[in-house]
Amino acid sequence: MKQIIIRLAAPALLAGLPAAAAAQATPPAPLEQRPIRFPQFAESQLPNGLRLLVVENHALPIANLNLYVRSGSSADPADKLGLAQMTAAVLDKGTATRTAVQISETVEGVGGTMGAGVDQDNITVSVGVLSDQLPLAFELLSDVVLHPTFPQQEMETSRAQQLAALRAALGAPATLALRMFDQQVYGDAHPYGRRSTPQSVGALTREDLVAFHRAHFVPGNALLVVSGDVTPAQAQEMARRWLGGWSGAASSRTALPTPPARERAEIYFVHRPNSVQSSLYVGHMGIQPDDPDYYAVQVLNMVLGLSGDSRLEEVLRAAHGWTYSARSRFTRLVGGGTFSASSDVRSAVTDSALAELMVQLRRIRDEPVPQAELERAKNFLVASFPASVETPAQAAGLLATTRLLGLPAEHLTQYAQRVGAVTAADVQRVAREYLQPERAVLVVVGDGTQVLEKIRPIAPVRVFDVEGRPLDPATLQPAGG
Repeated sequence: MKQIIIRLAAPALLAGLPAAAAAQATPPAPLEQRPIRFPQFAESQLPNGLRLLVVENHALPIANLNLYVRSGSSADPADKLGLAQMTAAVLDKGTATRTAVQISETVEGVGGTMGAGVDQDNITVSVGVLSDQLPLAFELLSDVVLHPTFPQQEMETSRAQQLAALRAALGAPATLALRMFDQQVYGDAHPYGRRSTPQSVGALTREDLVAFHRAHFVPGNALLVVSGDVTPAQAQEMARRWLGGWSGAASSRTALPTPPARERAEIYFVHRPNSVQSSLYVGHMGIQPDDPDYYAVQVLNMVLGLSGDSRLEEVLRAAHGWTYSARSRFTRLVGGGTFSASSDVRSAVTDSALAELMVQLRRIRDEPVPQAELERAKNFLVASFPASVETPAQAAGLLATTRLLGLPAEHLTQYAQRVGAVTAADVQRVAREYLQPERAVLVVVGDGTQVLEKIRPIAPVRVFDVEGRPLDPATLQPAGG
């Protein structure tokens, strides 16, 4: 109420001011837009095939190393799901010359950080230090990447942690929705559609980790990114010293299967008894990394659901009060990403919110985006871009992503200019091409006894339990029922 009063009172206050004073209260014209300068970077390749990317910035005495191995969870064999994640988790927990404690104490002793992580396409090993400790950072990175021993006890600790996380995921509606969404969009045969289970993680052996490391941790399958207070010459000299002896040829990549074609929209309902809200995911396959329509798709997504000012947020949250947040996104993966719109809503409005998501997908295809809305979306994307490359680590991360997707650096360095060139006709064209609500996967996670019958008019429904097993809707009961 206070906000409304202030907005109504402001014009009255200005009306009582002299004309000169009122004119002074008018906001000044915006400054002329300054060109966006992407940080300088250098690229090279070592004789053993390791690619090196350096982003130089001497503003702070900090340096970061990020080694990307282009084999993430999608490289897991179908009968060993969770292998890449386990390999990453245990990689820095012991080498031929250092224990896990010694590695940790060495890094922390110089005020640094070290860790490893995994996504669908890559395993990443990272070290961050003060720049005068850069030689030590290279030494540690080399040690854990080239000489890990995968101690059995450390593996068991990691296994226990991953099993606990998988059990916790069964209680997280949004996680259940995303798992079901990926499974249905990509299909069971596609690596992006598979997820580890307690059974698959429990069956992994130390020998599996050793074999995965031997097959995938080779220089031709890696990208080393160095950023911060370092010159390209320094980075190259240290890379040659610590990683120049790394050897091994990358194995040929297996072609990914084609995701299943869909003839109609279907609802995949995950019954989670006694849920007081429902998690929604609506979408389908998106675009390839090198799609020339990427920039128009970015603007489309900004208009639809990328931020709090986008349509999904305005309609589902501001207009109807059904949710705290509603978003859309296009993912970018080597093997092809997805489009999705998602939200968490109260159980009582599940059917209304799901139907409205479909309405908004059709609306942006069928109606040209008004020019003012288009300009607002483009201005937001362009104005926020500098913040995404504000630090050397941020710029290096975006450059690494671009390179790992097989794209030229210009794809990133010309981002602002290409977004600025997108027209309303471009947005409607890509909306018609890349949004397919009539063939979408609609995932709903919630209490079937409360919402299942209400959503049946929207699309045909298939029902599953929280572990992804088919359920007979006639057997649904609330917890304790």
